[in-house]
Amino acid sequence: TEDTPDQIENDLVRVEEALHQNTPSAPGRNRDGGRATFESVASALSSLRQRLSRSVMQQERRQDGNNAAVAAAASNSQLESTTRLHERLVSAELAHSNRIPLGFLEREMERRRSQPNLPTTNNRKESDEDAKMAEPESRPLSQSAPPSQEQLSASRRRHASSLMASRRRDEALQQQAIDRQLHSAGIEVVLLPPVSENEESITTSVQSQEEDGTMLQEETPMENENLSLLLTESSRLAHSSSAILLASTNNMAALEKEQPLIDSLSKELRPPPPLKAQTVCYSWGVDGTHSLHDDTQNRASDQSEIDEGRISRSTIMQVSVGPRNSAVVTTTGQVLACGNNSEGQTDPTSKQEDIPRPAIFEFLSNMTRVLQVACGYSHTAAITAGGTVLTWGSNEVGQLGHRRKGGSVPSAMIGVSRAAEVVCGSEFTCVLTTRMQLLCCGTQDVVTWDGTTQGEEGPIPPLPSTLPSLEGLPLVKVVAGARHVVVLTASGSAYAWGENEVGTCSRAFPKSIHTPVPIVFTVDNLEKKKSRVFTDVGLEEPFPHWGHYDGAREPLTIDPDVSIQDAACGEAHTVLLTKTGKLYVCGSNGQGQLGLAESTVLTATYLKLPEATKTIVSVAAGRSHTVLLDGAGDVWSMGDGKHEISLTLRSKNIQKIEAGGGETVAIAPATPGTPNAALMREFSIEKSDTEMDDDSNSKQTGKIRVEQLIAQKDKTLLLRRIKSFFGSPTVWNSLFFDPTECVHLYHELFPTSGDTETKIRIASAMEEAMQQGLESLRKSARLIYPESVRFLLLFLQCPLLVDPAIGDEYEFDPRGDLILSLCESFLNLPFEGYKAIQQWAQSAYGPPHFVNLLVQPLIASLERGLEAGVGARSRAVPGIVTLLRWLHGAAQRNPVLAPPEAFYSEAIGEMEPEAIYADLKKWKESGKKSSTFSLAANPFLLSPSTKRTLLMIENQVEMLRAATSNLTWDRDQHQFVFDPFFVLAIDREHLLAQTLQKISAASHVELRKSLKIVFKGEDAVDAGGVLKEFMYLLSHQLFDVSTGMWSAHFDDNITWFNGDCTWNDDGYYLVGVLTGLAIYNDVILDVHFPRAVYRKLLGHTLGLEDMVDEETRNGLQQLLDYEGDDAEDIFCLSFEHSWMDPVLRTQRQISLKPGGADIPVTSENREEYVMLYVKWLLVDSINPQYEAFERGVMQVLDSSSLELLEPEELELLLVGSPDLDIDAWEGNTEYEGFEADSPTIQNFWKFVRNADRETHLKLLKFATGTSRAPIGGLGKMPFRIQRAGGDTMQLPTSHTCFNILILPDYADYEKLEHLLGRAILECEGFGLQ
Repeated sequence: TEDTPDQIENDLVRVEEALHQNTPSAPGRNRDGGRATFESVASALSSLRQRLSRSVMQQERRQDGNNAAVAAAASNSQLESTTRLHERLVSAELAHSNRIPLGFLEREMERRRSQPNLPTTNNRKESDEDAKMAEPESRPLSQSAPPSQEQLSASRRRHASSLMASRRRDEALQQQAIDRQLHSAGIEVVLLPPVSENEESITTSVQSQEEDGTMLQEETPMENENLSLLLTESSRLAHSSSAILLASTNNMAALEKEQPLIDSLSKELRPPPPLKAQTVCYSWGVDGTHSLHDDTQNRASDQSEIDEGRISRSTIMQVSVGPRNSAVVTTTGQVLACGNNSEGQTDPTSKQEDIPRPAIFEFLSNMTRVLQVACGYSHTAAITAGGTVLTWGSNEVGQLGHRRKGGSVPSAMIGVSRAAEVVCGSEFTCVLTTRMQLLCCGTQDVVTWDGTTQGEEGPIPPLPSTLPSLEGLPLVKVVAGARHVVVLTASGSAYAWGENEVGTCSRAFPKSIHTPVPIVFTVDNLEKKKSRVFTDVGLEEPFPHWGHYDGAREPLTIDPDVSIQDAACGEAHTVLLTKTGKLYVCGSNGQGQLGLAESTVLTATYLKLPEATKTIVSVAAGRSHTVLLDGAGDVWSMGDGKHEISLTLRSKNIQKIEAGGGETVAIAPATPGTPNAALMREFSIEKSDTEMDDDSNSKQTGKIRVEQLIAQKDKTLLLRRIKSFFGSPTVWNSLFFDPTECVHLYHELFPTSGDTETKIRIASAMEEAMQQGLESLRKSARLIYPESVRFLLLFLQCPLLVDPAIGDEYEFDPRGDLILSLCESFLNLPFEGYKAIQQWAQSAYGPPHFVNLLVQPLIASLERGLEAGVGARSRAVPGIVTLLRWLHGAAQRNPVLAPPEAFYSEAIGEMEPEAIYADLKKWKESGKKSSTFSLAANPFLLSPSTKRTLLMIENQVEMLRAATSNLTWDRDQHQFVFDPFFVLAIDREHLLAQTLQKISAASHVELRKSLKIVFKGEDAVDAGGVLKEFMYLLSHQLFDVSTGMWSAHFDDNITWFNGDCTWNDDGYYLVGVLTGLAIYNDVILDVHFPRAVYRKLLGHTLGLEDMVDEETRNGLQQLLDYEGDDAEDIFCLSFEHSWMDPVLRTQRQISLKPGGADIPVTSENREEYVMLYVKWLLVDSINPQYEAFERGVMQVLDSSSLELLEPEELELLLVGSPDLDIDAWEGNTEYEGFEADSPTIQNFWKFVRNADRETHLKLLKFATGTSRAPIGGLGKMPFRIQRAGGDTMQLPTSHTCFNILILPDYADYEKLEHLLGRAILECEGFGLQ
């Protein structure tokens, strides 16, 4: 239920009453019930904080949905009530955490508010000279003079005492170790934030507001850099107020009475004195108003070193130079700022319009530890050690990330946590999180306003949100110009959007880009390379600039010459730095900031650097100038009226550069040759979640150290890491460009041996996290870029999708919810994402990975879905089949990826034939275009044997329909009678002539009946064997070259149409009918059509690879492969073809296009020539003959589902397989009267194995009626050997109708060899005496 402010206030009153009862006599002692009471109050305060946060969020949601006027009125009242509650809750938290009476705290704060203009105390000792130069500032939270060194030491001891009052001695030693670690790293320790009372180790318990609005409790170890803490505004304010209170000497005096109790303990926690600054700062430029010097003079680079003032005494970790103000972050987490303060962007607690010299932002510095700061035109943002982002200054267009008008104090951006980097444009803010997501707020140049939320003055700016097209991209850096943004990915891609009037986004148009677009390098603006073509997109280069640049067997990467590792944005220009140190620039060049001659550069253009420069390692940009840092530590610049690149700062060992407005700042380590680790802080995947990296300053974007992920004795921590990692698809997109690395991860998580219970817990955590990760991107992401979709393939690699069982009781994804979500994520991809997935699958997954890692998991999931019948697993079947169809299409375009049999489903083959036929019938009745799912619509899943069975059933149904079409009533027998067969009674001597005569006289209905053959004078009954014999004999006569119907240009292994045979169309028609009858009756023909005939029958397109004449095909291929520009002189061809008429013996010509004889074949038109030539040979030259043949085939098969077949399968169905697998034949053979180990059977297979191929063909014909293996091979052919009595001199016989060999039990091998060999040579005829 929703809490109202009144309910929260009632509960808060009870807590305040308990805090009012405390006395200041012994604030460090346990009282009112001891530790249990303390923890009870802490729990109550925490609960109140959560309830208040939820109440605020619910109020904001209601306001968004209500009428603007009503919402505004309600908002004022609710905001007033909530603010009062918030202030009271903060006071209660302060009193409780510091063990001082609430009344004492309230009186002290009231006294402070009554005297707001006294200077604030500093927690650092300053020289007398600096104190005299310091200008008075507004310090509303303190009224006392700066404390002495003794007072500071005492304050530190008292602060340590407050921490130690509820801790054991071993915790104190841990805290001391952390202090020493910070001090040894050169970090000054002045104040430590309060630590939770109920922790067993030095951890900070925080609550973070996730995207779904829930509150998650996390514990994160405290470390010296990039502490990845997730702080809500409540705990942050509690910490800040505590720090302010302890920094005040007046309030510290209230704690004097506890000093004797803990003086001995405080000595151990006393930090060492501050060290000398570890950095040297240089600042120069033409905007001295926000220079880091203690004056406002414009300085040249040779006068830029800062050797006095606060900056000179501070160890700098990060600098931000904005258009009008600058800010510095020290290693202690303090912020020093200077410059224009008209909107409170420099120090909102100060009333000065300008702050001319860098001054500590006391409120912020005492409030929290800051890691990074960014300055905009009229606002500033800072990242705290807890991962939140605080903003202050103007909020006119929502650039502060909340809905306050602006603020006198820094406030947290709503919905932002785990921040890793923040940048500010003129009127917008962008935050990059450790989850590699970008959140933006502010001006409509960068953020799209939906306009649905209206206020009194128009649309209300949206709160920070992600950009759908950037979701999934593994972002590692963001830079901002005045009105445009550039982001970089882990792979080195760059994306830009915003104002584009002068090409700042590397596009000629449009003038404003609202969706991030990739910065593409074309051949024209790349530095020319002879050895590489950047525009090719295919198997080796799936996307522009992607390829195997480290070697053919290495993972795909972006070409290092265009892989962006750093970028900078000026007011209207962009600078990109590649891994190899090359520069590309675009945008405005009015002041020479691009170093080129043109005034405007619309697309990213290569900038050649002077030879004297070393490799560039970093770039920065101001309003109209660009700054470069080379590997030697020298600084170069261009712009501000200078078009040439010049050396600005030499031999200073510069490590970091920043620029903004007209100013430039450079930072160097104080000790030459010793890099400062704090300055090298870069983006890293969040350690608190994955903890894969020992060094918090290093980039963790290319590899994952699996051993650190899984080698955890603490199983709870292991499971938390797994959930975090598998629940972050964006992080996955930054890893595993070699799929085998992902295989290694899965293998390490699930070794072949190990603790089954742990494996089950890991699998369950994986399943839950992967499901959540998929859902997080399905809500709003628009995955259109190649780098954003790859995680789907990595998830598909999970081996538990192939073998889901772990132990006897657990099954991965038992209901199929995960595979259903995965399929939906694939199918919901926009067209660009679909094409990207196809390209990744073809390029990153070569054989055998394509089959093992992508196809097999889907096939296994499909078969489990077919077995399930109901539930999510069954609902996933259509999606799984669609994904398999995508992969099958890729394999068809690149056959090396996977053979057709890799997609065959055994589960479909094992289904009842009636069920498969019912599916086929439903699909055909729906018009074959229905959206209703059908397995028959995806024939690539069916093996050739399954397709043959399906066609046989279909043809048998059709035979029955044709047989009953002439049903008549027999009055004598009182029953219906019909003739089920189309009988051909033929003389062997006149086989061809009589067959053609009877076929031509048969009706369409008769041809659709079952064909039965009777050889006149023979007493065989046709149960299938006679038909096989008939078709075998007919083939030899029907396709004989001597008939004139077939071309004599080829050998006996190719049967091709004779284009010069223009007198026998009826003959081709009858040949087609007989061919159709062979397929219709499931009989093999001995014919040698090339593959082109089967492709034409199925309506497939033809190409050069289908050419019948191999010599001609090779010649045309040579023409296409020729790389020279003189193809006309080398090949001497024209668009006219000549050949010799074999009948008239005259030369004939044909023009492939009008006027072809006068059109030479050149390097430019050779593709057209090959296309026209192939079309003429395979189509036009034989068109009348082939059309008559096809008409005859379709006369029989017009209702058969030939579309299920591939050309190769149709060929197998018609002529069988020439490959005879003897082992498969033996393994599939049944015995009647024999056993497999009977001597005669052993001798039979010995005879088979010793025989040559010709004998194999004759034996097969003798036993089965055909010399070809059926579709599926001999292993799919029913075959039986039947005993025919004891030892005898009789020859073996056979029943070819049933594939039965009748074999006597011969006494020895020699007799079997002699008699069986004789029988297969004399096998023609039936019923011979």
